[in-house]
Amino acid sequence: MIAIAAVLLLCVVLPFALSFIADAIALVLRRGAAGVPALFVVVGVSAAIAGIGLLLAYLNVEFVENTAAELERTAALGRGLLLLCVPLAVTGMLVRLWIATLRRRRDPEA
Repeated sequence: MIAIAAVLLLCVVLPFALSFIADAIALVLRRGAAGVPALFVVVGVSAAIAGIGLLLAYLNVEFVENTAAELERTAALGRGLLLLCVPLAVTGMLVRLWIATLRRRRDPEA
């Protein structure tokens, strides 16, 4: 069960958190220093997610006896989730940037 939580954090939540980092970088480039606090918050949250995921993975390896079949199933689950979530996260990032561009075109002062 610990391994499933680690895989979900690292393979599902983390790609979306990293896409928000890209959005925050675009915000900093667009608005300058006004976007820096958002960048720090998003980087901190992403680091916390990665740290918790790695801690859960370490706890699973260290304290739970796993068979080779269980580890293989967990690795296959992680690969499958990455193949699904990384393109979704990139698509979400591109859509958010496109929406921001549309807003900027409609209201150049924003």
